[in-house]
Amino acid sequence: MAFFTGCSSLTQHRTPGDARSPSDLSSPSVENGDPDQISLQNFCSACHSLDDVPLTGPNLRGIAGSKRRVRNKPDGELREIEADAAYLRQSILDPNALLVDGYPENLMPPIGAIFTEAQVDALVDYLLNASQAE
Repeated sequence: MAFFTGCSSLTQHRTPGDARSPSDLSSPSVENGDPDQISLQNFCSACHSLDDVPLTGPNLRGIAGSKRRVRNKPDGELREIEADAAYLRQSILDPNALLVDGYPENLMPPIGAIFTEAQVDALVDYLLNASQAE
């Protein structure tokens, strides 16, 4: 059993009576907002920011196309990669596969497990577009 030491993104920004699931967030009618932005706010923003505010997890400002120094989980080898859609998708679905240098394993819960494939794709697209906006 893995224990997660960092983000409490499943509980932050939510009230005890808020029983919405990620599938509820796919509806554009939710809070009259962008469903991908709502997912980011409800599940990611407790640990990640799109501005220069330091939080528990890596900052996502300007991540689209940026170079990231990561280490492979199996062997700990450091390498530089481009933060593209495939990298973001992998980071959501398997947060420990490529760890951003300086961040410990198990910091991010496996949040991707509660999203559908379409929701992960939409969140990746949102992150790529939002991180480019300056």
